[in-house]
Amino acid sequence: MNSREYFRLVQNIISNCLIIVSSDLHFEEISSSVCYIKGKLELIDRSKLFFVEFIVIENKPILEKYKYHWQDENNQQIGRWDNVKHHPQLPTFPDHYHDHTNNSFPSQPMNLEKVLYEIEKNIFK
Repeated sequence: MNSREYFRLVQNIISNCLIIVSSDLHFEEISSSVCYIKGKLELIDRSKLFFVEFIVIENKPILEKYKYHWQDENNQQIGRWDNVKHHPQLPTFPDHYHDHTNNSFPSQPMNLEKVLYEIEKNIFK
């Protein structure tokens, strides 16, 4: 897999996701094995997911840096998953989740597909 193939994978995830109404994506190919993706997804409940991914592809894609920021129609944070190295006390460091009050909690490493699944569960609960 190379950077362009990874970006096509992201596009396919978005086009096959039933909770996404529209998307705006920006792709920067730094090299055939390194890329940066930034996106805004509008969802069926009028919330939005803003995300950035910095990917390095070795044998498989590695999300070196990621942030998935989910907010409601009034621009209030619902949740955010990221791997910024600012909560070393968490057992899943650097991966973590911020709730709507910005408190931090342990989180498994995330990717766009996992985040959309979590959001979908929340929308349809």
